[in-house]
Amino acid sequence: RLLLSARAGKVAASRTALLHLMKTAEADHVHLGNLAGISGHMRDTGALTVFDSIAARDKAFAHETENARLIGCNVEKLDPEEARRRVPALQGSFAGAIFNDGYRTFDYPLTFLRRLQAVLRERATLLDATIASVAQGADGVIVRTEGGREFTFDKLVITAGVWSRRFVADLGLKVLLETERGYNTTFMNPSTTLEMPVFFSEHGFVATPFENALRIGGAVELASPEAPANYKRAAAMRRKMRRYVPDLQEEGGTEWMGRRPSTPDSLPVISLHPRDPRIAFAFGHGHLGLTLSATTGRHVARLLAGQRDDALTPFSIARFQ
Repeated sequence: RLLLSARAGKVAASRTALLHLMKTAEADHVHLGNLAGISGHMRDTGALTVFDSIAARDKAFAHETENARLIGCNVEKLDPEEARRRVPALQGSFAGAIFNDGYRTFDYPLTFLRRLQAVLRERATLLDATIASVAQGADGVIVRTEGGREFTFDKLVITAGVWSRRFVADLGLKVLLETERGYNTTFMNPSTTLEMPVFFSEHGFVATPFENALRIGGAVELASPEAPANYKRAAAMRRKMRRYVPDLQEEGGTEWMGRRPSTPDSLPVISLHPRDPRIAFAFGHGHLGLTLSATTGRHVARLLAGQRDDALTPFSIARFQ
């Protein structure tokens, strides 16, 4: 299915569908923050991508220029001297860079999440339990916990990342969903700082500066969600980054592994159950989870309120049935 989704026509269709979501991502995050009384949590930083050869930079520039046109931002070719002027920590050797002014950076994603959770806990009654199964009932959607408790709800959203697979099966449906496991290292109060995110795309990772933190992350590891973490991948990214940022500290970082839930066509599932409008699905965002989270929430709320949106058809779970 991945190979079939890689055909030129399918790629173009997927790109158009994702563009529909991406165009409102920033505004949706701002709106979500406003609903929770949170503002100033994102910065206009732009982003830099460095390259080991001029040929690689120029090839990427054509692609980035087209993306920038679609999104409505600007890109520039930079030589190493100009790139170092904008990000002085880049003291290692590289051939050139591309600057894209369209990137926004969270001050710190976990801080925003905790603030949002606090607001939700003030407004809603939350059930903190591990869910064992879900089922459709005549009077509602039934949720059973691993502790043996049972609850019935008017409406339900399945938004459990790669673990959504088990609940989709409970509801009599199929989905192709795998986990692209990624790794990162976060340095708090780092000795080396960056002025903006720096992508090392030829090596598959990015360094992102947050408030009082620096995170180096990326990689794609295809493995089961429960497989032990291989933190050699995180160490390899730090080692490669020191080729470009020699002053990156050796010690003091916290390693982490996450599981990106991904579909063969790179499109998330944002849809109602084909035969039960009480149930919605929201998962499979791959590398765009944080980016499209607020947008997805808005669309799911509208779907459950009975508002049809034909632009969401490419994201329907019906495509896997």
